[in-house]
Amino acid sequence: MTAAVFNSGDMQKLIALGTIRAFSKNTMLLQEGDQSDQLYVVMSGRLKVFLADADGKEVTIDSIGPQQLFGEMTLDGEPRSASVITTEASNLCVVQHEQFKRFLEDNPHAALALIVALIRRARNLTRTVGNLALLDVYEPRRSFIDRKRNSRKRATRRRGKNFTSGYRQKSRVVTGNGFAHTGRFKRRRLYLDGQ
Repeated sequence: MTAAVFNSGDMQKLIALGTIRAFSKNTMLLQEGDQSDQLYVVMSGRLKVFLADADGKEVTIDSIGPQQLFGEMTLDGEPRSASVITTEASNLCVVQHEQFKRFLEDNPHAALALIVALIRRARNLTRTVGNLALLDVYEPRRSFIDRKRNSRKRATRRRGKNFTSGYRQKSRVVTGNGFAHTGRFKRRRLYLDGQ
């Protein structure tokens, strides 16, 4: 979560249900696809939420700091959807799934705050996915057009500013032996200097 979900009173009630543990830097707390039933509240330190593929490429989804929580999606009983690692030494309050459920049942306003936070996250993810999808579709074409446009600008600067493009259907050409003949030329640049 990018911001504190619960007010300070609810956060203290939740922390009272858990156990505070210290974790060193680069400790993998959650692995994408694993089954676990714990929620974590960050007391101090920083963590990174990320996705990784089999080749080791990863994308950071979020950065988490004090008074934020993660692992709340354990409520649906599904495997973890992302991995979480500490980026510095951190103290976390570890709350079990059943204790978290009981906390939400006893504090309906906290449950509503969690729902609102999850809706915000869903909106942000929808926006991000939309941006990525549109970037994938249109960016290659846009960059191709930009490359073409830039190459034309460079050609213009090299040849001078006073030119235009046009067609010449027939032109007389004098060959080396002095005889003239008519030839066809497709597209030809006509320089306007001195005209």
